[in-house]
Amino acid sequence: MVRARRNFKHTNARSRTRPNTREHIPEAKYRYLLSLLETLIHELDTVELGLMISFLQRQKTDK
Repeated sequence: MVRARRNFKHTNARSRTRPNTREHIPEAKYRYLLSLLETLIHELDTVELGLMISFLQRQKTDK
């Protein structure tokens, strides 16, 4: 029982000193994720523009 209590205290101390993972993500990873997001937005804009052009061409040929 004494050993279990000592181990419990030890694990508590260790978990308290563990860094908060959200604060310790390297800045490079944030930059990488931001560049991925920018690329995705650019690709979606390109697809949207292509869809608009095809829609307008269809409208033109339907008249």
